[in-house]
Amino acid sequence: MEASHQPVGTRPSHGFAFGKALPVDGKKMVSRDHKLSLRKQCELLQLSRSRLYYQPVGASAESLRFMEIIDKQFLETPWYGSRQMARYMKRQGHKCGRHRIRRYLNAFETGSEMRVGIGK
Repeated sequence: MEASHQPVGTRPSHGFAFGKALPVDGKKMVSRDHKLSLRKQCELLQLSRSRLYYQPVGASAESLRFMEIIDKQFLETPWYGSRQMARYMKRQGHKCGRHRIRRYLNAFETGSEMRVGIGK
């Protein structure tokens, strides 16, 4: 019986499922010198073509300064939430909105890298 006519649970696996992300960075697998076009390579790897051209933007000096101020204040007043921290920043003369502060606080709590440089 052909693999395509077998029940789904009994088909041989090739290490990935269609519609799922590849476990390795597909961007490294795309070659501009390959005989297949970039479009076709991306289609086969299920990779968005925009990922090939995306260049990550580093943190702005303003974002780093805000993170430093918020981190220092958070160590002194860990009970401050995003609203209180936003009022604190406003009292200090900084223009930093509550949602931006919430994003910074979430990153501090989880210890994760965050996308900075987004917004003003």
